[in-house]
Amino acid sequence: MKNNNYAKLRINGGYLKGRSIPLPDTKFTRPTKSIIRESLFNHLGANVLQMIFIEAFAGSGSVGIEALSRGAKQAIFIEAESCIYQQLKENLVHLQLDSLANTHLADSLEILPSILLNLNAPAILYLDPPFPIRIGKESLYESLLLLLPTLCLQHIEYIIFEVMSGLNIPESLGHLTHSKERKFGKTSIHYYTKRES
Repeated sequence: MKNNNYAKLRINGGYLKGRSIPLPDTKFTRPTKSIIRESLFNHLGANVLQMIFIEAFAGSGSVGIEALSRGAKQAIFIEAESCIYQQLKENLVHLQLDSLANTHLADSLEILPSILLNLNAPAILYLDPPFPIRIGKESLYESLLLLLPTLCLQHIEYIIFEVMSGLNIPESLGHLTHSKERKFGKTSIHYYTKRES
């Protein structure tokens, strides 16, 4: 008999509003809070429609799932922990989103170059790396910032970082400029958008 007492993450908006997915094991991942997801998609508004939404360090996929619920045409999920990845796959099947999703059991830093190189439509890149206070993850944020300017960002309309508040944030990433920051206690969301001509 299945245990139905797991905590849940609830989808805030779109046609799946009110549906929920299991809260992932916090030993491996830090779920994006509901208030952050609500703020994120309020800010993006209609800009998410018909976009490809890439969620790196995806965990249970709650942000990409929310994007699909709100009208993204496809979501790409990258997750390195096999147990969390399996739950992500189950979440997509449960919500009947698997046909709109492309999932990768992989290190985000290793696979992002090929994913971005092969994009052929406008996309939003959402990055939620583990906080550097996690053992073994102390240099991940710096490695990600070094990698991003070397990538093919031609089709990226937004880069959105969910990071620990207080970290140094660059003013630009390739052709994208830091345009907005929202703080939620220990977590901050940073938006990069295309420079105006």
